[in-house]
Amino acid sequence: MFVVDTNVLLYAVNARSPFHGLCRDRLEQWRSQASAWFLTWPILYEFLRVSTHPSVLQHPFSLPQAWAFAAALLKSPALTILVPGAHHSEVAEEVFAELPDLYANVVHDAATAILMREHGIRRIDSRYRLPPVSVPGSRRRSPLIRRVTLLVGLELERIPPVAAPSCGNYKVTEALRALENIGAVRKEGEPNREGTLYRVLIPDEIGACRKFRAERIAAEPMEEQKAG
Repeated sequence: MFVVDTNVLLYAVNARSPFHGLCRDRLEQWRSQASAWFLTWPILYEFLRVSTHPSVLQHPFSLPQAWAFAAALLKSPALTILVPGAHHSEVAEEVFAELPDLYANVVHDAATAILMREHGIRRIDSRYRLPPVSVPGSRRRSPLIRRVTLLVGLELERIPPVAAPSCGNYKVTEALRALENIGAVRKEGEPNREGTLYRVLIPDEIGACRKFRAERIAAEPMEEQKAG
């Protein structure tokens, strides 16, 4: 039994992510399996929030699109949504006593961990990797703790990393895409003498430059009339 973290859902729908294929395949496997797996409503609402956020995704979902994905998950035969039970407040009090320094956004993860402890679920599947987190009562720092999940006695099942593009390569790819969009460069069928598929166009070949020049020429008589 395990809970699936929000980031797995987000990577599964974001085709631009280097983790997309792996998370999508895992999710498809879980959707068809007979053994139990779990989500929580806060995890689903966090998915809706992030997947529709224009500052997070270059092409964010509309809310109906994001909800359609979530609704399809809810039809999975072995999926159960964890909800607070009769002893939820008691478990929450235990966790807050163990981790009195929790604050702000970290409380969201505490809510997931509290639900898991209440229902006897010890594993959460995640693609998270955060900077080292201090463990209360210890000088050691663990590099793989998803905020509070492990600190309350749960197990983190990390979906393994895949080779991701370097930051430099990513920026170059984004720059080339932007230049293509405005017509400043164009892909050719074969590499040129510089070994690239791209050809830089001269201003006369770029639609945006031709339009700007035409607008300037049209505006010159009006400027002359105003000056006279």
